[in-house]
Amino acid sequence: GWVLVRLKLAIDEYPEPGHDLIIHTWPVEMGKLQAERHFELFNEDEKRIGAAISKWVIIDIAQRKIVRMPDFVREFPIVEGKHSMDRRLGRLAEPEAGKMPETNIRALLGDLDMNRHVNNARYVDWVLEAVPDDLIDNARLTSLDLSFKAESRRGDQVLSRAQVVEPLEAGGQNSEVRLVHGLYRQDDNTELLRATSTWDTVNGGG
Repeated sequence: GWVLVRLKLAIDEYPEPGHDLIIHTWPVEMGKLQAERHFELFNEDEKRIGAAISKWVIIDIAQRKIVRMPDFVREFPIVEGKHSMDRRLGRLAEPEAGKMPETNIRALLGDLDMNRHVNNARYVDWVLEAVPDDLIDNARLTSLDLSFKAESRRGDQVLSRAQVVEPLEAGGQNSEVRLVHGLYRQDDNTELLRATSTWDTVNGGG
């Protein structure tokens, strides 16, 4: 089965509620162990408002191990030279404990996908739970870069941790705030996810 291992997205403009969206997506690379797919998001007026890069692997469901891409997958036609954004994906930093309030979360039945593991989209929700209220209320999320490390199952107690690494500078010279995030299963301290988020404090809020 396909498993998402990395997702980087940039949000230039938020869509209006109730409006239709147009998504363009295409494969960029089919390697021996990993595939890369890009996305572009457009509003009803066909204005580009966001983009994303995703990386995927195939796992053996029974053994829970990554396997090589089958030949028929690697032979799938790719789109060369067309990228939705900068393809460079660096190593993400891990937040330090005790730098900001931490949030405890329990994985529930409604968080699971068809394989009874926590859905990747729910991980994003959990990451945002550790973001301070004043940032949520007064800034706009403009980018997320997520590296998925391990699975979570129903009943897991998960710790969501965040740390500000680039705060707003005095005098308004920097309008961005950058946070690093981590999700951890509490019973064995397994790292489930590592992420970075960027927030616009000038054009955000509300």
